Amino acid sequence: MEDTLVSPPDIQIARGNNEIASVVGLNVWLRRARQESHILKDVDLKIGKGEIVALVGESGSGKSVLGMTLLGLLPKSSRPRIEGEVSILGSKITSISQKELQGLRRHSLSAIFQDPMSSLNPSMKIASQMKEVTKELDRALFALRQVAIKEPESVLGRYPFELSGGQRQRVMIAMALAKEPALIVADEPTTALDVSVQAQILYLIKQLRADFGTGFLFVTHDLGVAAEIADTVVVLLAGRVLEKGPTKEILSFPAHPYTKELIASRLTMDQDQSLRLRTNPKDQFAGFSSDGCPYANRCENALDLCLVEFPGVSMVQDNWTIACHNPSPSPKAVAVEIKTMERRSDLDWNKKVVLEAIAIEKSFQSRTSRSGSRQVLTNVDLTLHQGEVVSLVGESGSGKSTFLRILAGLEKESSGTIIRHDDTMPKMVFQDSGSSLTPWLSVRELLKEALSSKTLSKAEIAKEVEDVAAKVDLSTQVLNSRAASLSGGQRQRVAIARCVISPPSVLLCDEPTSALDASLVAGALNLLLSLSESLEMAMVFVTHDLAVARYVSSRIMVMLGGRVVESGDSNEVCSNPLHPYTRMLLDSLPGERRGNSPQEALGRQPDISGVDNELSAVGCAFANRCPNAIEICRTTTPVATYISSNRYAACHLVKGGTK
Repeated sequence: MEDTLVSPPDIQIARGNNEIASVVGLNVWLRRARQESHILKDVDLKIGKGEIVALVGESGSGKSVLGMTLLGLLPKSSRPRIEGEVSILGSKITSISQKELQGLRRHSLSAIFQDPMSSLNPSMKIASQMKEVTKELDRALFALRQVAIKEPESVLGRYPFELSGGQRQRVMIAMALAKEPALIVADEPTTALDVSVQAQILYLIKQLRADFGTGFLFVTHDLGVAAEIADTVVVLLAGRVLEKGPTKEILSFPAHPYTKELIASRLTMDQDQSLRLRTNPKDQFAGFSSDGCPYANRCENALDLCLVEFPGVSMVQDNWTIACHNPSPSPKAVAVEIKTMERRSDLDWNKKVVLEAIAIEKSFQSRTSRSGSRQVLTNVDLTLHQGEVVSLVGESGSGKSTFLRILAGLEKESSGTIIRHDDTMPKMVFQDSGSSLTPWLSVRELLKEALSSKTLSKAEIAKEVEDVAAKVDLSTQVLNSRAASLSGGQRQRVAIARCVISPPSVLLCDEPTSALDASLVAGALNLLLSLSESLEMAMVFVTHDLAVARYVSSRIMVMLGGRVVESGDSNEVCSNPLHPYTRMLLDSLPGERRGNSPQEALGRQPDISGVDNELSAVGCAFANRCPNAIEICRTTTPVATYISSNRYAACHLVKGGTK
């Protein structure tokens, strides 16, 4: 039977007197660099008791500004100007006093942000921070148990940096829920988490809203996440609501052309790897009148009227509205054909080897470990050919980024051998491109700096900069700008340009797309694959998104507990996983359950956020979570079992031979 997305026991979404939040005719202006911008335009929104409303749209659409407006936390430095009504539990937050607003936030409002490290005080233990909210230690312990934190007493005695990403996010959720608020604004709370932790946190939020009747405004750019968690979807573009209604209906039968494009742009497990991903045109808002539809220049159904007049709201059916002059027929949200990229079975294994890692081991000193050290990599091998793209996937803490840093020469392996077969060191693109760019230098100066090791004239340097800017599609305006004034997609392109202005034989990418929306992900992946092909540059690509891994790579290596537990052709690994851990990762993909409901996929897994992350010297690291585990799985570390020359899994239950 075909699986459907099933929520935990739902409470009835009530309207009227049970309305938690109401936004009517909201307009918000913010000022930056002496210029005022109209960020939100005539936004209407309601959130009922126990209702989860997903706010979706691309970067810059105004999602976070709407969330901060509901919280009354718009930065004073931007001199916000607000028109319209914003009510929380009947209190109009735009007209109440600051003291009344603080009281409302203290008792009825909470927030969960994308990066818990920026929200938690690094110099305070978790106990001290939670007691600021709960007042009593017993209530703090209860809150941590509510979010399935293992050994909460131990967690209370730790600092934020001593916790995993999943643990920190659970602590933030526990703090948000401890006062049993009426409304929680969750701004991209799962974006940077691996798929299994993400799935558990989404399920946890649904359980908690059913228990407490808390309403959620859930800001996300991932429609798979929206499908998993939301009762209602609100589609936002350039500050305007284009479509709003029940999640299942909108994501199954979208009425607005922009919603259709969002759905089409989402990378899925059946994406054709020979096609370039669809991206937004560079001039998407060129000639756009603030009075018109912000999607008009991208819409194949656009009328002249769309450019000059924003459409009125019309009803599709009960509780489902759309703002569109010409909603049908649907636009062609299809990928653009390009030359088939050389990947998977087309890879020439006779091409020269550019990088080898042999039996890599890595351990760190640890004051929390009984042995005084913590093993993070065990016997990891990699042979990388010219032009090959290999993806490393796995949960947080599996050793992916540590292995990448060793390949880059940023960490020293404890044992094993790294062989680099040419004179160039690998270069690295980081997850947070903004923090990797020098803030006081212009993009042009950053790129010139990357050429400092070469003996070139000023004219030659200028030409190199212009050439690489053309390759990665950076305009003159961007070249003259600093990182702070660029969008997320532009910053990522600058980071890539800095790496390839003097092309390496190997490019290392550490979660380069995890914080980008679908259209920006598409642009970044298109660019990386084009450069890999044109420069014959090999790539090692770390990601927690298996759909991205399958699309970009010829080979996937699945890591768990510092070991490679499965490796092979990207299509084979995703369509026919050998290791139960790989199957669990695929089951955890939001919106793409493989024969298991969220309850079944998560219900059979013990909590993975336990504080004791020391690797066992024996046994399979997945044994305690594996539904098929037998006694040998807990007592003997499995060796790689090969079913073909380039396909293996380290599992006692897989039948095959040794290499």
